[in-house]
Amino acid sequence: MGTINLRHIHFEHEDNKENFQWYVLMWDVNLRETVMFNIFNNWKFCQDVKKLLDTELQYNSFVEKLRREISYYFWSRCEYEIYVGDSESPRYIQKVDVYNQLLPNINNLAEYIINNYSQEEKK
Repeated sequence: MGTINLRHIHFEHEDNKENFQWYVLMWDVNLRETVMFNIFNNWKFCQDVKKLLDTELQYNSFVEKLRREISYYFWSRCEYEIYVGDSESPRYIQKVDVYNQLLPNINNLAEYIINNYSQEEKK
């Protein structure tokens, strides 16, 4: 049975100057363990979210476009999947990707992005 490494993977890059942080569980194939991954460390995803923020969108439109971006970058990609289940019965194991982890909280994520991006713009 694996354990979760709470050590955060953090890569500094130009497009995450605001230090946005939204963590999900992910399997690190190099470390061979489950780690907490900041979705904003995906450079291209971060760029595309900023493009969305720079357009004039109603809140619901922003949430839908954000969902599409999350789907494009994190849905059903093996590098963003983990398997979760009952350790006593392997038949109850299912695949969970980053998209499935983010979807239930997409409105909270959208508000987090909008509010934090707005604060950075005011500085």
